[in-house]
Amino acid sequence: MKRKIVLSLLAVFLIAAAVVGISGCSKVKEVLLEAPENITYDGTYITWDKVKDAEYYTVQINEAEPARSNSTTYFYEANGEAFDVVVSSVLGETKESTAANFKPLATIETVTVDKDGSISWETISGANAYQLSINGEVLSKNITDTRYSELPEGSNRVKVKPVVSGDRTFYSFWSEEVSVYIYSEPTNVRYDGTTLTWQGNAASYEVNINGKITTVKGNQMDYNSENRDFSVTIKALGNYTGTYDSKSISEDFHYLDTVKELIIEDGIVKWNEIDRAEGYKIRINGVVQKEILTEPQYDKLVSGRSQDVEIMPVNETGNYFSSWSAEKTVYILDTPVVSWNNDLDLDGEANNNLTWNAVNAAAGYTVRLTDPNGKVEIKNFSTAQMAFAHAYTTVGKYTVEVKATAASGSADYYDSKYCDAYTIERLAAPKQVTQNFIVSNRDSLAEGFTVNFVPVSGATGYQLYKDGVLRDGKRTTGAAIKETDLIDASELGEQHITYLVRSMGGYNAARREVKLPSLSEDSLSFDITVLSVPQSPEMSGFEFFWNSVSNANGYSVSYAGQTVAAQSERYDLSTLNAGTYSVAVCARGNGADVLASNFSSPVTIQRLQAPTNIKITADNNGSIDWDDVANATGYQVFLDLSENALDTDGWDNMYQFIETDGTTVNVLAVANYYNDNHTLYYMTSQKSPTQQFIRLAAPVFPEGVFADSNQMVWNASANINTAEYTPTYRIYSSEGEQIGGGDVNGTRFDISYLEGGQSYTFLVKAIGNDTKYLDSDYSVRITVHKLAKPEFRIENGQYVWNGVANASSYYMEIDGKMVTADFHVSGNSYAYTPRYTEIGDHIVTLKAIGDGRNNLDSAAYTYTQETKGLLAPVIEFEYSSDSVVNGGKIIVTIQTPSANCTNYQYEIAGQSIVSSELSVEKVMQSAGTYTIRVKALGGSFDEDDVYYIDSVYAGGNDEYKITLLAKPGSFSINSDGVIKWKDVQGSFGYEYQISYDGASFGVIQNNAYASVDPIQNYKQYKTITIRVRAKGNGGNTVTSEWAEWTWTNTN
Repeated sequence: MKRKIVLSLLAVFLIAAAVVGISGCSKVKEVLLEAPENITYDGTYITWDKVKDAEYYTVQINEAEPARSNSTTYFYEANGEAFDVVVSSVLGETKESTAANFKPLATIETVTVDKDGSISWETISGANAYQLSINGEVLSKNITDTRYSELPEGSNRVKVKPVVSGDRTFYSFWSEEVSVYIYSEPTNVRYDGTTLTWQGNAASYEVNINGKITTVKGNQMDYNSENRDFSVTIKALGNYTGTYDSKSISEDFHYLDTVKELIIEDGIVKWNEIDRAEGYKIRINGVVQKEILTEPQYDKLVSGRSQDVEIMPVNETGNYFSSWSAEKTVYILDTPVVSWNNDLDLDGEANNNLTWNAVNAAAGYTVRLTDPNGKVEIKNFSTAQMAFAHAYTTVGKYTVEVKATAASGSADYYDSKYCDAYTIERLAAPKQVTQNFIVSNRDSLAEGFTVNFVPVSGATGYQLYKDGVLRDGKRTTGAAIKETDLIDASELGEQHITYLVRSMGGYNAARREVKLPSLSEDSLSFDITVLSVPQSPEMSGFEFFWNSVSNANGYSVSYAGQTVAAQSERYDLSTLNAGTYSVAVCARGNGADVLASNFSSPVTIQRLQAPTNIKITADNNGSIDWDDVANATGYQVFLDLSENALDTDGWDNMYQFIETDGTTVNVLAVANYYNDNHTLYYMTSQKSPTQQFIRLAAPVFPEGVFADSNQMVWNASANINTAEYTPTYRIYSSEGEQIGGGDVNGTRFDISYLEGGQSYTFLVKAIGNDTKYLDSDYSVRITVHKLAKPEFRIENGQYVWNGVANASSYYMEIDGKMVTADFHVSGNSYAYTPRYTEIGDHIVTLKAIGDGRNNLDSAAYTYTQETKGLLAPVIEFEYSSDSVVNGGKIIVTIQTPSANCTNYQYEIAGQSIVSSELSVEKVMQSAGTYTIRVKALGGSFDEDDVYYIDSVYAGGNDEYKITLLAKPGSFSINSDGVIKWKDVQGSFGYEYQISYDGASFGVIQNNAYASVDPIQNYKQYKTITIRVRAKGNGGNTVTSEWAEWTWTNTN
């Protein structure tokens, strides 16, 4: 409580402090309020700087009342008079003021405009500077003079007012605005030798040439410079009422000398070069050509017609001018049309390959030949000859040009241009490379040879010639030619052939280029030798042999699509695989200019197939067998890669040679003989692929061979690779006596069929597949005893059985779950009491357990147990009194008992009571609602050995509940004399009696609610006592005990 008081006081204190703080803050702002600064007046508005935190401002002029202003601007007309002003900033009740005095300056009356657009005005007394407004923009810098000459070109609206620089207490008004339009300065002044031109927007201009002034209408003026340099100044002229003179522009113009003489050479117009000229214009028949010539010549005059030509030098980088040269009339003959006849051969002798047409008015023709050394040769021909013959024997490029020539002394006729030059190149012959000049396959004449050479610049290809004859199809663009068609295959003797290679050219009419082949006498030449064919090829054993060939570099033997080298006249073919082969031989070349011979006639060889499907069967003591090979005369068997064949006596006793770690076997078919007509040679086969045979290791029994009494297990053969083969096994009771009906897959044998009470002996053998794994020896013998099967009986509610000889224990399971595992004690019997909880058939299994070594588990004894449920008893219940009393009991009685039960389980008010009695009672200590249920307990067999389980419960639902009502409590009486108490849950009304001032209780009264009717004038009594109880229903709800309460009057 003290803490709450302290917190309340603290809150009040903080609120008060906040109020004081806010008020204090406002006072601080008023104390810091500043007065307005920088008060100015422009003749219309009074302005000042904004004051921080000011709510508004007041303006007082002279003695007038202050006027409020919410901004920093105040309108006022001073009418040219001096005045005082006080401007105040206001915040709350605080006001800070600043006073100022303003004095007028006189207004400028007249602004004068001069011809050049300069303006001037009268001096104003008291002013030390002037402000200018041009087109609404006030110049940032004041003018101290009364004249201004920097108005921009174009339209200007100008006004001026006086100011006192550095003093804000003076004010003035703008002058009247004047309009001043200043013409723009003339641009692009040009002179073409006769007319001076410029650009501008004025109607008239003043032109000053070398000091002589002329007024001109428009934008041009004729002027004769008399071929001299001159200077010019031009400006636009105004009307001086609204428009005014522009600024002047000055230019200097320079004269270029005139071309003096035009010369015509080979159809080209030429002239002397002019100093300072950057180019030349040409005028043909009065028309100026668009092209500016950069060289002092022109080669585009049209031939075959008369033309008037003039030239004028130009320089566009400055102000230069000139004049046209004297006119010259020119007639240029047509250029001859020249062609090349590429069909005429040029291989050392001259031919008329170059020809041309006749040209009108020509007096003859000139040919200009330039040889590869740069020497120029001129040949002149009459009009009767229109061809040029030349051999072009020097390697390199020639150029040939032809022109038509005019008659000597002709005034206007001139030689034609030379035609576009023909380039005629004589190609060099190819040269052999320094390495691998001639390359051939030393083993194959069919592949011929390849000649390699150094490429020739400009050659379009290379042609091969054989013994002087061009080889069709043997032209290449590369640097090598391959030749394969050398001689007739039937030719057996040694052959010699001469070849040569020429560089080849071509003709491109569009480009006027001719490339002539290299001269035959200079061609690349070489000789090729082809060796003789080997004779008399034969076979003997595994060797192929033949007669020797002179100059051979060894021999090549061909078979099965391959060729192998032989250094002598015989070759071992023992490595041939099975099949039929055609074998031939050729003499080897040197890989260069000596080529291999053709192949000899072939020998046909059939290499026999190696024997297949090799097996070692279990017959005898292991017999080896294989499939027959056609044409074989016999066979040989080899063990472990030995070179010595196995004696045939051992073929039926192979087990003695096959080891458990493996033995390899090969077999070959014997031949090596010709057929009767000597056309086919049968060769002994290769050895068959190495085949490994392994004698399987005998199976071994593990420690737990009989760990599962239903099967015997053993270890697989230790030397087996199960990825290759998984053996089967045979089971024997003695050697040679197989049991089990056949081979067993896996390493387990089912022995569940064995009869109990007997002993048995077993042996096991691993069975091979004949192709790699062979049958093992027998395993060791193993003996085992199988226990007799026990049987049980039902006695005194138990399963009971007798012991079995040699058993170690007994195992019982019900419905697949173990229920007992008793150890064997000799001479004892055994029992188990079952406990079933579900109705139906249950499978009971019992067997005797062996030791997992010498004694096997017995077969299982199986019994089907029928199980039924008991019938639930029929019950009733009651309370021992009509109302709840101390020591009262709930009594439960079984009206209809359950047959075959062992006991009953009563559950009363949460307590479980097991009893064989048909009636049970329980003393209740407190009020409440209690549930009652009863079931019959099972666990017994009837005379038919049927087992009975517990019945379902009788009762347990709402019908089997009894409520003992609590007595009323929490009494009170109100001002109306009504006595009330707390309602009792589940009651069927109330009974009560009342006693006044200690007298006897009245009659028992009933009421449905937890109160009584009002007691009139209840305060007249000293005490009022009431007895109340909650009423039951005469059945499952029992009336409560009496509750008593006394009211005492305190007045």
